[in-house]
Amino acid sequence: SAWTGTTCATSNVCTNAADCNSRATTVTGNRPNCACSCSPEWTDTACAASNVCTNAVDCNNRATTVTGNRPACTCYCLAAYHGKTCDVTYTLTPTAVSRTLQFTETSSIDRATSSTTRTTSPQLNSATSSFTLSPPTNSQTPPWSFSHSSWLSMSVSSAMSKSTSISRSTTLSLLSPSAGPSSSPSGSQLTITQGSSLSQSLTVNISFTPSTTIDGTFSESRSKSLLLPPTASDTISLPNSSITSSHTTTNSPLPCHSLLMRASQVTVEFAPLTLPIPTSTNSSIASYTTLGYQNQSGTTSSGLSSAITPDSALPVGALSIDRRTLLYGWDNNGPPVLVANLTIQAPGQQATGLRIKSATLNGNISLQHTYPYYGDSWHVVTLAPNPEYGWVAVSLWQPTTIVLDVRMTCGAEDAVNVHITVPAPGFPPSFAAEIKAAASSAQFIALAAGGGSSGAALGRLMATRSMVMCDADAAVGGGVLDLGLVPCSIEDNSNNIARSAVISNIILVCIVGLVLFLVGFVLALADPTHSVVSAFRDSSSIVLLPSSLLTVFVSVLPSTAASATLLAVRIGSSRCTGADAALVILSIILLATPISAVLLLNSHIGRHCWECRNDFPSHTLKLEASGLLRKAQAMFHQATRRHWKWQKALETRDQSPAMFKHMWVVLLEYRTIWYAAVDGCGLVAVGAFSVVGGLSSSSCHPFTGLVIALLCLQLLILNVSRAYTTLFEHVCSTATLGLTLLSVVGQLVFTLETPGPEWVLTMSAMCNLAIVGVSLVKSVLDASSLVLGLRRRILNARDVRSPAANRSPKLKSLEGTVSFSEHGHRCYSDHEEGPLRLNYEAVSDSSRDLDGGSFSMHMMLPPLADVQLVAEIEDRFWCNWCCKGCTRQ
Repeated sequence: SAWTGTTCATSNVCTNAADCNSRATTVTGNRPNCACSCSPEWTDTACAASNVCTNAVDCNNRATTVTGNRPACTCYCLAAYHGKTCDVTYTLTPTAVSRTLQFTETSSIDRATSSTTRTTSPQLNSATSSFTLSPPTNSQTPPWSFSHSSWLSMSVSSAMSKSTSISRSTTLSLLSPSAGPSSSPSGSQLTITQGSSLSQSLTVNISFTPSTTIDGTFSESRSKSLLLPPTASDTISLPNSSITSSHTTTNSPLPCHSLLMRASQVTVEFAPLTLPIPTSTNSSIASYTTLGYQNQSGTTSSGLSSAITPDSALPVGALSIDRRTLLYGWDNNGPPVLVANLTIQAPGQQATGLRIKSATLNGNISLQHTYPYYGDSWHVVTLAPNPEYGWVAVSLWQPTTIVLDVRMTCGAEDAVNVHITVPAPGFPPSFAAEIKAAASSAQFIALAAGGGSSGAALGRLMATRSMVMCDADAAVGGGVLDLGLVPCSIEDNSNNIARSAVISNIILVCIVGLVLFLVGFVLALADPTHSVVSAFRDSSSIVLLPSSLLTVFVSVLPSTAASATLLAVRIGSSRCTGADAALVILSIILLATPISAVLLLNSHIGRHCWECRNDFPSHTLKLEASGLLRKAQAMFHQATRRHWKWQKALETRDQSPAMFKHMWVVLLEYRTIWYAAVDGCGLVAVGAFSVVGGLSSSSCHPFTGLVIALLCLQLLILNVSRAYTTLFEHVCSTATLGLTLLSVVGQLVFTLETPGPEWVLTMSAMCNLAIVGVSLVKSVLDASSLVLGLRRRILNARDVRSPAANRSPKLKSLEGTVSFSEHGHRCYSDHEEGPLRLNYEAVSDSSRDLDGGSFSMHMMLPPLADVQLVAEIEDRFWCNWCCKGCTRQ
């Protein structure tokens, strides 16, 4: 029987894989009589049918969790059901139990029947007399209350005497019946009346014979009241010479079916939790946070807020929860479970019969909940977050509010919705306000006196300081000098901040350009050789427009790029599409202007063979510095001296010397002109990437890494090309770039780790403050150079005015052709010149007729030592020879 086939070559033994679907523990027999011993999860002859308990089949779709295999199924029913298969619905009936919060004080004196009993014993010559005063025993006050009182008074007096004696006993008992219809401020009451009785016994013994008196009084009072509308009154009545005054405060049950009738006065509060929360063995979340009650909640005296949900809603506000606690819990193991101890009540009444049915987050996300404890009017519910969503989906830095809706039933019907609001403030960045204030102040100083590198460093700082937030709205912080404009009043969101930033930056550039032009016009009028007509033409050359606008252009590049990017990506959903499109176009023009101007200058230099040489003459004065202070001064002077100077090649003739006038600021600061364009493009890219990275959580880390790569590349290019003409500017630019790179890396590390260490944010903030400090130092030095340049310009104008009568015609002609440079357009020495470059003496191409002649120069020199004065004069002499065509070796 174990083999089959014509030659008995095929096995006929039953196997687990072929005959039991690989689901049996043991298999016996030969085909077709196979016996499969299935595992508990499977049944049928071939283990083909599932035996696992399910909610639909075994628990009537009323269980939260189902475990076990048939027939030993375990259903964990919802709060409104119970039974082995969750087939029994809770039957909720109003309870008739009432509790008295304060005792009822009643005093009464009633007329009653009296009886006197007198017993005389002739043998003992004794007598006993008893007098009893009692109230009526039953009273009924329909339809509001019913009172039943039973009263028992017993007085026993005995006297024994061998001689003649008289004994008298009198007992007086006072009990209070119910005093007619009355009501309490709660509107419904259950009153237990306690009666007070006074018994007095008097025994008079004529002889000295011992006597015994036994007195006893028993009283009972019961009352029952029905549910009444809420009223408040004090009742004083005088029935049958009886005075009754009662003040009663009671707390009676409010059935859940009557909750909607009293909804305007029903409130919800959070109570402290004293019992431990039961946890299951398979629970992965061990961190719990209890919601605290906030008195300034959404509940009002008017009760329900129909604006929250269309059905009956009971609003309640909770205390705020720290954002890191919501994200990582107290033990950094994930979002915590929120525990709420809800107490639902009305004035003087407690809502009974309610049970929790379900819970949602923000109206549409279902939450896992448990219902470990509950009473007539209090309910403890635990709310676990959705594993895919958590508690909050916005950035760690952005404040938000969690909205929890706990739906409750009355029997099998929906009753109320407890609407819980939990504030979740954003995580405060380290020194965010201080960094913004310091950077903004430094930007204003750089606008007034700083060079292009100062504006670039501060603009780069403002663009990268909030990348850790991964929020596009936070990346747009307004313009350099934001005017707070609202171009689109019908749309109130962050788009208006971006629009205001673009408009404010354009206005700032126009204002700075106008101020510089007016300064040049005034300085041109101060020179007697300029007329009013020529002053308009020469004012731009005097203040070296447009190169003197490089600082303001560089400062607005990052904020303009960020704002334009935000408007461009949201233009489809904008309600001001036309205005946004126009602002994006203007932003592109504003961004392209400084970069295009620098590239044009670089192209012009290449065509006309301009050179930037390391002009460090051998006769430069070297002081033997002694002392720490003098050595520091010598080192500082050496670092700030411009070793690289632009010169025109001798074999070429530039037909457009005006280019040098308008771009001299760039030539004095950069020895590699194209690096200024690279720096501008980097600022635009950083501003745009900070916005694109904040559009979604998935793009935050990649674009932050891209910004880090760009900063590393720019730092490498800067150190390879050595783009600046002074060592001090090179060190400042390298330091600010390195600090910016370190700041962005720290922000990325914080967002990658869960939870991120706070020390990296502090390090990032310190790097940003250091950038501000370095930029301020450079701006202060540039400001001092600017003041010196203005002073020289004014003194030269005064000197030119005074000796005009004694000058030769050629000298006057020379003075009339004063150009923009100290030594002509062929030799550009900028020693002690500021970024505005307000120069006061020059020899231009128009004075070539003086070749071979002689001329004198009027210079206002600072007070120097004799040897220093000789060196200064010698330096100017050799530079003048350079301008006449000789190259100094």
